[in-house]
Amino acid sequence: MIGTRPSLVHWSAPASKPTDIEALFTEHSDWHTYYGSGKAALRDALRLALESSANTAGGNVLLPSYLPDAVLEPVRDCGLEVRQYAITEALEPDLTDLETRVDSQTVALVSVNYFGFPQGAFEDLECLAERYNCVHIEDNAHGGLSFVDGQLLGTRGAIGFSSLWKLLPIPDGAVLFLNEPRLVDAYRPSSLAGTNGHLQTADVQFVCRSLLADVLESNQTLKHSIHSLVTENGLTAATSPPEQRYEAAKTRMSWLSAYVVGEADPVTITDKRRENYRAWVSVFENCPTTTPLFDSLPRGVCPQVCPVRTTDPDRLQRALERYGVGGSHTWPRLPDTVDGNTAYETANRLSRDVIALPVHQHIAAETIVDIGLDLAPTLERLG
Repeated sequence: MIGTRPSLVHWSAPASKPTDIEALFTEHSDWHTYYGSGKAALRDALRLALESSANTAGGNVLLPSYLPDAVLEPVRDCGLEVRQYAITEALEPDLTDLETRVDSQTVALVSVNYFGFPQGAFEDLECLAERYNCVHIEDNAHGGLSFVDGQLLGTRGAIGFSSLWKLLPIPDGAVLFLNEPRLVDAYRPSSLAGTNGHLQTADVQFVCRSLLADVLESNQTLKHSIHSLVTENGLTAATSPPEQRYEAAKTRMSWLSAYVVGEADPVTITDKRRENYRAWVSVFENCPTTTPLFDSLPRGVCPQVCPVRTTDPDRLQRALERYGVGGSHTWPRLPDTVDGNTAYETANRLSRDVIALPVHQHIAAETIVDIGLDLAPTLERLG
């Protein structure tokens, strides 16, 4: 059985490690602080961008169309207009479309490092942000431990942020990077910044849910009956409205999350996730109708998941669930402004056809290979 997320029960701080995640951030960033969620970090990033911008009224923020619906909420919370731009099959901005949406009132341009892989058009976006005098925000929610050319993702734009709970067995957690001295000087922490100083009830509840989740892996009937209780990260149900999910995410980072971040070994986590990513790629190497979304796994990338594109996502997902892969899912749930909108055809197609497969550090690569052997007849029919 492959669970949705890494297990707190199976996690333990290594007796010796070359570094920890907090030390990694300190080494590779000039300035950082923690938040309870990436959306909370984004809210404060946008407020800082607005304060440092000449666009004091009627400002807008540019985001890619291929994003979850709740990511739009911090923009609206700051009183800014959401403008979404089209993307290409390579998960890069359609620069022609983007040019039609940016103007003198643009406060911030948001780019995304999808699934832990670096944004390929990053330099083009940097040039565009400079030309229009707006802040380039690097959404690195998926790539908290990823590097490109020796640089930590999230530290390339003027502002960046990463979601840590997507990589670690923790209830919450994100990190905000300010990468320009003028922004560091202008930053004033909100009530959402920082970490809780002591263990709270929510920490204990998360530990109990983690224990229960591990027990349920051996009892599928019981598991499905209370699935929503044990698979969320302690904020709110994934099916709730985006506004509600955003409000629930407006917290400081918990004591438990801060403790794990200070103890976890990023090298071991990255190596294990890369190994599991390669195992999934091997499963689909002879299936022309189901292929990895990325052609290769570049050095330095710590994948959040293994995204594959398939011609029959429903059939593949049913087969994965049948063989015990509980963490596979299509991604993302698009905003209403994008879902079904022909102006965003690529984003709609990818949201239907891409399945994210779990690669977290508590999966054995041999388990993935074994599941691949069981899946072989289904993959042959898909081909």
